[in-house]
Amino acid sequence: MKKKLFIFIASISLLSACQQEEAITPREYPFVESIQVSSINETGATVEFEILKAGKSSVESYGIEYVENYDYTGNNTPKDYVIQEFSGSPSSEKISARISYDLLSNKEYLVKPFVRSGAVTIYGTTMIFDSKGVKGPEIKEVSTDLISSGSVISIKGDYFHSRLDFNQVQIPGLDEFFRITLLEASRVELLIRIDRTGFTFPVMDHKFDLIVTSGGKTVTLENYFTIGYPTLVSVSPLFAEVGDEIEFTFDTKGYSNGVILGITEKSYAGNPEPKSVHYYFSNLSNAVEKKALLDLPPGKYQINILTDASNYIFPTEFEVKNSWEVYRENSKLPIKEQDQILTKVGDKLVLDKLSNGYFQLGQIYDLKSNSVKNFNALPGQDNLRGSPLITSDGNRYLYFGLGNVQVNQVWEPGQDFYRMDLMTGEWETLPKLSKTKNAVVQSFNYLGKIYVIFAENDKFWVFDPISKVWSESSLSIPRDLYLSGVILTSGNTIYFTTALSGGTVVVKRMVLGQPSEILYDSGISYGFQLALDDTKLILTFSNSHIISYDLQTSQTKIIQSIPYFQGKTITSWGTSEGVLFIYPINYLEYVANYSIYRMK
Repeated sequence: MKKKLFIFIASISLLSACQQEEAITPREYPFVESIQVSSINETGATVEFEILKAGKSSVESYGIEYVENYDYTGNNTPKDYVIQEFSGSPSSEKISARISYDLLSNKEYLVKPFVRSGAVTIYGTTMIFDSKGVKGPEIKEVSTDLISSGSVISIKGDYFHSRLDFNQVQIPGLDEFFRITLLEASRVELLIRIDRTGFTFPVMDHKFDLIVTSGGKTVTLENYFTIGYPTLVSVSPLFAEVGDEIEFTFDTKGYSNGVILGITEKSYAGNPEPKSVHYYFSNLSNAVEKKALLDLPPGKYQINILTDASNYIFPTEFEVKNSWEVYRENSKLPIKEQDQILTKVGDKLVLDKLSNGYFQLGQIYDLKSNSVKNFNALPGQDNLRGSPLITSDGNRYLYFGLGNVQVNQVWEPGQDFYRMDLMTGEWETLPKLSKTKNAVVQSFNYLGKIYVIFAENDKFWVFDPISKVWSESSLSIPRDLYLSGVILTSGNTIYFTTALSGGTVVVKRMVLGQPSEILYDSGISYGFQLALDDTKLILTFSNSHIISYDLQTSQTKIIQSIPYFQGKTITSWGTSEGVLFIYPINYLEYVANYSIYRMK
């Protein structure tokens, strides 16, 4: 009995001593007691816990840590836990903390409350609960509504899962062309980057949905995105001739890099290689661009804009009008012989032949009557000669002679000179020019007189058709005129082509006795023809390179290639019916084209 009484007294004494020690020296840190997880529903769960015996150290923050039980039983580290922390000391010992983020439906979670005091963290007991998830993601703001390759887009909102791998962003309809990479994730923001795959994207006018799936729940922002690549608002006009100005109005959508605008012939059976032209804009900073329509055959066309990642097709077709008409089909043009030299005399065309490099007069074609007749022979003279004078007064007379003539199979300087009345076909013998060297470089009609440039003279020789007298001019021959390829006169103005030192051929204009001026630099190194059409100078390089130069405004305009015979050389001919174009024989195919064409 005494022994039991001793034990009881000893126990009371020990307990009294402990209570006394606690009263004298309080605990350094508080206790945290886990109570329960309650109010578990589809918006989250509430964790209840209590802070007991606060201790000497103040509470600096408190909160909860939770993690999916699967992750925990795998090999989780502290960073796997989602931490929900509140600064300061709680207002009461009992605390309810609502988990509203980062819970997946039908998953088991571990949660434990904690208190931080200085460098020490005190945890409560770990509790287990079955989650029903949280609220679905909400989208409040997207940094842009335009999609372009390489763009980084911020999606702001709420209830996003903070773990990157529990989020997915989709833009249906773009999967084949763009790759979406999720860069960052937080509860209130997702950051994505859009990159083009290897495919060129066909820009469409409709809008695209934004779908965000976060924590297994999905939200859709319908019809939000458009393609951040330029489109065309309008093209004016929608039908035009080559050389006309076309106005393109863009919706740039903030895109300022280089683009290619193409006009491509619509494909159809039997047209395996559609024609096209392209315009390059290095920086699409202007909403409106104006360009001259480049050379295309008549027909229906499609307009598109090509960027580094996209191909936009304008929905309305574009029509290139035909700039040409057939003035006369199956004309009587005597195009049969090779190397024919064409001299234009008003509405008549003189065709000369070359035989071993020497001229021989051939036939005359009359435009009005569509008829051909042979030359009458020169009076008492074989008409085979080299480097002769062949020119006209532009209306009625053809002048011919000088050069070198063949006499008894010996070539001698030609001093004889003639003109033919193309109305009657009769030759008239004109005064001779007694010179020892009469090889003609150029000849032209200027203010009613025939000006001649001889190979070894530095001054013009002039023939007056009224007085029928030869005279040597006091005017020196300009070197660029001496080297000219084509000479055309109108009034007191001479238009001619000549080569610059760099080799490119230019068109010049001059009045004799005054310096010449460059009208047009062709940028090419071969010759071309000239013809006058009212106030316009028509420059013809080939059937695929025709330029109209306005003498009043100095504006140039490209002319559509004659579409009937591609790649052939043509001859321009200024007539009372306008500037006409004819094709000589094509010696590669040995096919002649007897039609005559005119610009509409």
